[in-house]
Amino acid sequence: MRRSYDEHRVAIDEMLRYVTARNAEDEQQAQAMTDRYNIGLLGIFSFSVLIAVVLTILISRGILRSLKTVQQVAGAIAEGDLSSSIDAQQRDEIGDLLRSMNTMQQQLLARITAERQAADETLRVKIALDSVSTGVMIADNNRQIIYANQEVINILAKAEAETRLHSGGPGVSIDQLVGASMDDFHAQPSHQADLLTALSGPHEASMQLGGRSMVVIANPVVNAQGQRLGTVAEWRDRTDEVSAENEVARIVEAAAQGDFSLRLAL
Repeated sequence: MRRSYDEHRVAIDEMLRYVTARNAEDEQQAQAMTDRYNIGLLGIFSFSVLIAVVLTILISRGILRSLKTVQQVAGAIAEGDLSSSIDAQQRDEIGDLLRSMNTMQQQLLARITAERQAADETLRVKIALDSVSTGVMIADNNRQIIYANQEVINILAKAEAETRLHSGGPGVSIDQLVGASMDDFHAQPSHQADLLTALSGPHEASMQLGGRSMVVIANPVVNAQGQRLGTVAEWRDRTDEVSAENEVARIVEAAAQGDFSLRLAL
């Protein structure tokens, strides 16, 4: 039994040494594998962080470029430049903003073009009114004068002093005609205010501004929708005509009494 025990003890010891060595080898391999895994995980993590940083930089640069484009377009529109080309092909929020700005730019361009055409038409009308031989005056619904052509200024300039005396107040200054009230030409401003407010068609009136005889034809200004916009008045100075008529009447009256010595001043 001793001999058998020793033989088995030797075999068992040999097996223990083998298992211990094998365990140590396995432990070393496991440690090496763990180290490789750790290195791999660290590499993957580092690569992921690098990719995230690169993507963040690229995305940030893309957003900043888009925002810079939006800023340039907005600055151009603010300065009145509506001819810039807007690339709105992006399929994101910036692209939606650029498309909205492109629509806004086109609408502003169309509106400004229409306003310029209207301004050109208004300028042509103003130049035409400035060139006619009839005095034209335009007032708003509050009877405040907003336009007076050169002829009406010439007509009223001849009677500026008489106009002040006639109105019973400060009167109308030719230098401040635009912005004054049409009521200042009437001895009873409230009467004229009621008359012009209720005006629905042409109204002709004769008036004396100091020593000058005036004929004024007033018409309401109504748009296509029937909305009252103001009043236009045509002025004509009949002082010379009235003087000639009076002189003819005086000569006729004298001739009727047998006095044929009077003559017209040609």
